[in-house]
Amino acid sequence: MSGRPRLVSGAAALYSGAGLICHQRAARSFHVAGVQLPVCGRCAGLYFSGALGAVLAWIVSRRPRVPSNTRRTLLLAAIPTALSVGLEWSGVVDPTNVGRALCALPLGATAAWVFVQSLRGEELANRDSKKTDMITEVVSKPSRNDPANERASEPTRAASARRATAPKAERLIQEDVAPARRSLGEGGSERAGESGGRSPSERR
Repeated sequence: MSGRPRLVSGAAALYSGAGLICHQRAARSFHVAGVQLPVCGRCAGLYFSGALGAVLAWIVSRRPRVPSNTRRTLLLAAIPTALSVGLEWSGVVDPTNVGRALCALPLGATAAWVFVQSLRGEELANRDSKKTDMITEVVSKPSRNDPANERASEPTRAASARRATAPKAERLIQEDVAPARRSLGEGGSERAGESGGRSPSERR
């Protein structure tokens, strides 16, 4: 391992980080091939069961199944760990590393199960909410083939058609009326000229 500086640096960082949450006593830790694990036997049991519980919570159940009383469930799962710690500190028993790890299994698995199932429940709730919004939008959108919608839209289309044809109709009317007005104006002026050139006796 001394010939792999990156591996040595990574292991040192791992042990240093684990030391922030574990006492790392050699007598209370598992050893693999003569190398001490980064955490003690109790912490190893917590992490191993937590990983296993998280994987099972993600795979086994399709729908989230979070316990109705999460706090009570976690407290019950923590009883074996609490008993082992209390008895060990009081000097009544001195459990082995295997015993410490086994007592920690229920707490780690339960905590991971609750955590993962809560995340899945939130994800599914958001997904269902999006589906509901999409369905509501589709249902509320009027259908083009609906006779009721067509009848309701007929007045609107008629009004739009009238607004569109009104300028053209007005222009046609003006084109038809203008020559008549001009002819009437010219005839009136001619009659006025003729009557103006005659005497009153002639007009009578």
